[in-house]
Amino acid sequence: MLDFESGAYKSFAAGSDWDFDVPRYGGMALWSLAKSTKNRDAIRRAGAIPVLAKLMKTKQVSVVIPTVGILQECASEVRNWQVYILARILNQYASCPNPLIF
Repeated sequence: MLDFESGAYKSFAAGSDWDFDVPRYGGMALWSLAKSTKNRDAIRRAGAIPVLAKLMKTKQVSVVIPTVGILQECASEVRNWQVYILARILNQYASCPNPLIF
C-alpha cells in the first residue's frame, strides 16, 4: 500500500484517481474502526503507526485526511502513545527533503 506513489502500485488506468482508492478507502475504514478502544489497541499492536506516518507524506489529501483521523483517534487516550506517534511522524518528516509545516 505504501508503494502507490512510487509507481509500484499499478492501476487499470494510469494516472487516474483509481491509484489512490485502496489507501483512501482502507484509511476511511480503519478510521471508522479506530473509534473503538479495542480496535485502537489492535491498530497500535499491529504496528500501524509507522505505516500511517509514512502515508502522511503523500500529496493526496484524500489519503492524508483519514490517516490523520486514525492517528488522532489512537492518540486520544494514552500520553505514551501520543509521544510515540509524534516521534514517528517527526522521524518521517526529518527524512523528507522538503517537509511540510502544519
